[in-house]
Amino acid sequence: MKWDVVSLWLEEPGDGTKEFEQICELRRDDQIISRSRTTFSMQGPLHRVLVTNYGFPVQPPGQFMLILRLREMPGGQAQIVAQYPLRAEVKVQKPS
Repeated sequence: MKWDVVSLWLEEPGDGTKEFEQICELRRDDQIISRSRTTFSMQGPLHRVLVTNYGFPVQPPGQFMLILRLREMPGGQAQIVAQYPLRAEVKVQKPS
């Protein structure tokens, strides 16, 4: 199963010369299921980051949290900027 995370960043004054790292985590309870890191710099007033993931842990069914962090490079502290709850369920259908 393929799924994507899309984030849009709006440039703030002074961002044009900075480099950032976006950290996207999928968590279940306190366990990190997947993590991606993407570095970028603002090339205009709006910047899009697309993270493509393959596979999703649906067993056992339950609650997940998608967490997006941002930090200024180099050496900045990553701050949580968004969280999105997800629920995974498995439904088996009998053949018709």
